[in-house]
Amino acid sequence: MRRTLIVTATPTRRHLWEERVRDSGTLITDCSGPTASCPLITGGQCPLLDACDTALYDSDTVTPDFLVALLSSPPRAAIHFVSSDATGPRTTHILRHGVVHPATIGGAA
Repeated sequence: MRRTLIVTATPTRRHLWEERVRDSGTLITDCSGPTASCPLITGGQCPLLDACDTALYDSDTVTPDFLVALLSSPPRAAIHFVSSDATGPRTTHILRHGVVHPATIGGAA
């Protein structure tokens, strides 16, 4: 079973993204995004991120402090930074093995 974490403060986006990735082989967990008590921001590990294979992070939710925290302790999971517009979600960058890569043209969440 594949485990996917969806991180966005916007309930409408969360619902749309869940519909896009849900299938019989995917377990979805969600988070409303980094806050002052986020374990990654306070220097710890995130149990939600540690338990997933892939994470979709809303680009509008990612703060500079949070991005620094992700880069200083890269997770095992591939993180897709996702933007949403009228056409739906689109991966813009991927953090894998501590390196941020631009997504390929037409990459979808």
